[in-house]
Amino acid sequence: MLGEKYVLDVLRYVGNDLPQLTDRVQCLSNDVINLEDRKRNLMNELILWNAQLSDLGNATDIKNQQLKRMNK
Repeated sequence: MLGEKYVLDVLRYVGNDLPQLTDRVQCLSNDVINLEDRKRNLMNELILWNAQLSDLGNATDIKNQQLKRMNK
């Protein structure tokens, strides 16, 4: 069985630190949400950049083919 002093110490600790811990957990939860949003945005940006690089590569290939035909 837990001693009365131990229970009182735990209750005192919880009473003093619980609001701070609750605030900290809320801040960390907000940070996670913000980081997930940032990750999603960066992934979308990478997809767009990949598409642009692909388009640029295709345009380069077409120009190279045109130059080869002109040099024949």
